[in-house]
Amino acid sequence: MTPEIRGNKGGFRPAAGPGTGVLCGGPVSFGGPGSKRNDFFNKASMLSRKIPVIDASRCTDCGSCLEVCPGVFRKNPQTGLLEVIDLPRYAEDRVEEAIIMCPADCISWETG
Repeated sequence: MTPEIRGNKGGFRPAAGPGTGVLCGGPVSFGGPGSKRNDFFNKASMLSRKIPVIDASRCTDCGSCLEVCPGVFRKNPQTGLLEVIDLPRYAEDRVEEAIIMCPADCISWETG
């Protein structure tokens, strides 16, 4: 299965290249592998997970998001635009830091 990247609002594109799918932080576990409690929380968190989004129309391409969290943000080699790699879970504290550091205020959360 090919990972996907979420770029500007509204689209997914196939991800390619090294480092795709790397998290800045580790996943959270709510029980042992295969436990009913773990399955419940994983399904619930996937239904209401927070996804960072870059508004490409406001992005100035400063690269501060890449410096703060390179496992979540990347520059698309074909378009030259900064994108968000679609991951099962994001390190919220690191993404929040990228949101604060962004001079164009173009990074936000979406619930997906």
